[in-house]
Amino acid sequence: MQARKSLDIAHIFLTHDHLDHLLGLGGLFLSLSLRRANPVPHVAIHGGNTALDRAQTLAAMIRSSGTGKALLKLDYAEVAPGTVYETGELAVTAFPTNHRERPCFGYVFQSKGRDRLKIVFTGDTGYMDSLVEVAQGADCLVSEANFATEKQDTAIRVGHLTSVQAAEIAVKAGVKCLMLNHVSREYADSLDRILAEAKAIFSHTLLPSDLDSFQISSHGVYHVPK
Repeated sequence: MQARKSLDIAHIFLTHDHLDHLLGLGGLFLSLSLRRANPVPHVAIHGGNTALDRAQTLAAMIRSSGTGKALLKLDYAEVAPGTVYETGELAVTAFPTNHRERPCFGYVFQSKGRDRLKIVFTGDTGYMDSLVEVAQGADCLVSEANFATEKQDTAIRVGHLTSVQAAEIAVKAGVKCLMLNHVSREYADSLDRILAEAKAIFSHTLLPSDLDSFQISSHGVYHVPK
């Protein structure tokens, strides 16, 4: 609700079925339904089969009124590696990631306009050499950085990245900007440390806060004041 534009979302791309990435759908579905808009809001949910199953469970509890009249229309599209959504202006491609045994995906968003921008969102993943190829030349790489570098062994075991690994991918892929997210709560009081570790390797690294907005163009990435 604070983000405002969230109520205009037409497509949602799910990376995997862990509840910390899914439970927010319930609140979003409810908010969209309560608008009682005409026409009824129509949202497409893209994701792996297990993620879609959980999304449908949430939607079944929220999406209709007591009279049975649908207040929100949802479509579900199962994701496989390759192009998952395309318009005349945008192509979205899914790629597999390394996060436990369930179907997990990251996404590449590429515009088809004059600037031909490329934004890569890793989702939850451990290190893979293929991430360098996927992120090659990206205008912005949004990468998880769950751990500081001294917990690399833990990161490998549970399928996550350290801030240093994210920065190394950014360097090898020649991206223009790296944005870190999904930092473990154990670093809530030491986020500067996570950022500093990454910036020591890749200087154009950002650690956005919730509700931050950025303009991404061929000229660079700029923070948009609130």
